[in-house]
Amino acid sequence: MSTLLKHLNNTTISSFLLFSITLALLLIACYGGKYLFQRRQGKDNLGDTETSIVLGAILSLLALMIGFVLSISIQGFDERQKTEQNEAIAIGSAYQYSKLLDAENQIQVRQLLDQYLAVRIDFFLADPNESITDIKRHSLALQSQVWDIIIGLNKQPSKIDLSLVMSAYNELYSSQQKTYASWKVKIPNAAWLLLITFAFSTNMLIGYNIRGMKGHNWLILILPILTTLALFIIADIDTPGEGIINFTPDNLLSIKQSLA
Repeated sequence: MSTLLKHLNNTTISSFLLFSITLALLLIACYGGKYLFQRRQGKDNLGDTETSIVLGAILSLLALMIGFVLSISIQGFDERQKTEQNEAIAIGSAYQYSKLLDAENQIQVRQLLDQYLAVRIDFFLADPNESITDIKRHSLALQSQVWDIIIGLNKQPSKIDLSLVMSAYNELYSSQQKTYASWKVKIPNAAWLLLITFAFSTNMLIGYNIRGMKGHNWLILILPILTTLALFIIADIDTPGEGIINFTPDNLLSIKQSLA
């Protein structure tokens, strides 16, 4: 059982797949609740008090859970934006401190920083089908080359305080690792399973309450569609680098434009 739960939480859920599955399940729940309980329509029990109480309670819990996971996904989105801003600050500082180096090393370092800036922009703009691992590896390789130059200077007599320069370039690594730490989904799959279970139960009870009414009952579609859209938006925000809701690295692009 523990292995199954571990595998469930380690599996990334696509927001579009979640949208399709959830909408299908909730529509089945609504119409299933309506037609499975049609036998009781002859008892004139449409205003069943107990069902209304249970439905109201589950609706309230579902709304609370949706609001809670929405706040978690938005916090994760804001965190990813802040890490991009921190990377831009770190790269800008590295460019400024490169002016303290001698002409030859300054040229080499700035060329490496130009490449590093381009790679970090590629990371934030990467298509989900692209290999993020290659971009990470390239970033670390460029950082290593910059460090080799700074360490080489540290072994030689110098008129400048290289500790400040080393601190600035160390921030490149720190900010990048913070980005990778934030570049993960915040909502576990077990929470999605609980949300879908509550949504399924709620829509089935709504179908139960609307049983026996004449016509096609198009209003029965409102809650499944709205619930599915809410869950889709939450999943889309929570999944970095995928879906329709993403952000552009405006701070990094601004540095690139200013250097150009």
